[in-house]
Amino acid sequence: MKKNENTLKSRFIPILGIIAGLLIVLLLYSGYSFWNKHRAELIENQKEQMLILTEAVANGMETEIVKFIDDLALISSMREQLPDADELISEYFSIQNDFEIGLILEDADGNICYIIGVTQKIRRQICKTFGEEIDVVIRPMP
Repeated sequence: MKKNENTLKSRFIPILGIIAGLLIVLLLYSGYSFWNKHRAELIENQKEQMLILTEAVANGMETEIVKFIDDLALISSMREQLPDADELISEYFSIQNDFEIGLILEDADGNICYIIGVTQKIRRQICKTFGEEIDVVIRPMP
């Protein structure tokens, strides 16, 4: 009888070891698969959030730039039509605290075509301080 018990134990222990090993491998594989799926979802969500943020900042900047172009068109027409335009323009810039002249638009050959202003609000949105260069792409609105 003892021989049978020993034989059963000697067979049962390796089988338990194999089963335990398979369970550990299965758990490790399941955990790794879950982590990879979860990580991919996190990365995708972050990409979507960054895209939404970028679009919001771009839309805000586009609105501000359109306003400044309108202001400059008005200033340009004032300069052409009024004899004391320089005084009015100077007064306008002194009132507009956050308006800065300094955004220079160049064509493909490097010739200056337009100079527009950038507000402190836009500079904060794009993390630029006074004196830093800002690259701008202007395209027709749809």
